[in-house]
Amino acid sequence: MGRKTDARTDTNKTAVLPYIDGNGPQAPKYARVVIFEGGKKEPISQEYMVGPLPVSSNTTIQKLDYIFNGGKGGKVPFNARFFDRARDVASQPLLASVMTEVADITGKLFGGVYYGAMDNRTDLTYTFDTPVSRDGTQATRIVIFRYPTETEFLQPIDFYLLLDIPGTDPSKYSLRGIVTNEKFFPTVATFRAAYDAGQIINEFPQVRDNEWARLTPNKTAPTREFEDRLAPQSIELGGKRYKLDVEQQYVEYMGWSFYMSWTRTLGLAFYNINYKGERILYELSMQEAAAQYAGNTPKAASTVYHDTHYGFGTMSAVLLEGFDCPFGASLLNISYPDGRGTTVKPQAICIFEADSGYPLARHRTTSFGPFFGYGFSNLGVVKASALHVRHIATVGNYDYLFDFAFHVDGSIEVGVRASGYLQASPYYKTQDRFGPRVQKGTQGSYHDHVVTFKADFDILDTKNCQIT
Repeated sequence: MGRKTDARTDTNKTAVLPYIDGNGPQAPKYARVVIFEGGKKEPISQEYMVGPLPVSSNTTIQKLDYIFNGGKGGKVPFNARFFDRARDVASQPLLASVMTEVADITGKLFGGVYYGAMDNRTDLTYTFDTPVSRDGTQATRIVIFRYPTETEFLQPIDFYLLLDIPGTDPSKYSLRGIVTNEKFFPTVATFRAAYDAGQIINEFPQVRDNEWARLTPNKTAPTREFEDRLAPQSIELGGKRYKLDVEQQYVEYMGWSFYMSWTRTLGLAFYNINYKGERILYELSMQEAAAQYAGNTPKAASTVYHDTHYGFGTMSAVLLEGFDCPFGASLLNISYPDGRGTTVKPQAICIFEADSGYPLARHRTTSFGPFFGYGFSNLGVVKASALHVRHIATVGNYDYLFDFAFHVDGSIEVGVRASGYLQASPYYKTQDRFGPRVQKGTQGSYHDHVVTFKADFDILDTKNCQIT
């Protein structure tokens, strides 16, 4: 049994509105808890709401089902949950056994072996596929690669183990097969027979040197003219034009006002967004960032990352002033529950006003002569600017930059930028439809990013989003 807690206030909106509108009591607060109940005869993963908080004699534990609409509520099949440490440890003997049986082959093909996590002869490592299951049965793919570096996603090894890992009983774990060379082998014996027959050829071996893929500048590449000069910077002439209450996480700017919140899972969220005294949004927050890959290998063909699993809140960290955010931006710390304590990360949110780079409105009034000539009379221009709230989450190989801009014309702009490393696949001539070749043995995998947001509008009518 394990549990995960997120310090979210899963309070019914109907109980919150009277309080924030100033004519009702503060709503009770609840914690959202996920308990993995593996000790049950039919193990499940169930979400609960615990409250009211702080804990007292009135605190109860209730199933948190009302926010889900998939027919099962907050109940998720136990085998469909993430690959936790207990199953990782339990699967080690099987993984080490299979890899030891083929160590002579992996050594010749890929220049590495795996005898177990604690064996000092081991120079390969592994990761698990995501998701590990789609229907509640457990069948996970094991991806083998050299010891991790910052470029591991761009240097894949063409060797995959398919392990069947149902539940928590290691005696039921088994090898489903081995995949390499665009071929599937159901057993170690069939894999070895194919290798001995010369049917497995490492035609495009992965380049060991990772300098080509590193983020550090290539010293041999020519520089562009004026590249050594500082890029243009924003300047807040006359001081900041927004108010910030750090303790309350409250902001006012050009008619806008809003509160900010932070969670382990979703990162930054906004509440009670008002414009000129009218509530526009009850809540604005990112809900999920999914990345679905294409390819012919077990990893690429089955990867669908749901990155909230890794935690946008916990994966966010310090922002570099002048690069991630303009010089002079307000930098805020973040905090979240971590085990029995609290983790604080400095300067992970930045707030700044920026020139939008265009006039919001302009018009030149003119005088009309007898021949409709346009003589200059007067010119009016409204400068466009916006207040930006930004954070960056590094989730595995990707860096997600989330930018929320509150414009002076009353519009809100939400932007997401992705950077980092793509998840590559071993290159084969026959697989070019799944991505371009980016190195001798590396193919960049085509994939889609789908980011969803919750925008709970309250303009004129609050009934559109009430949860009952």
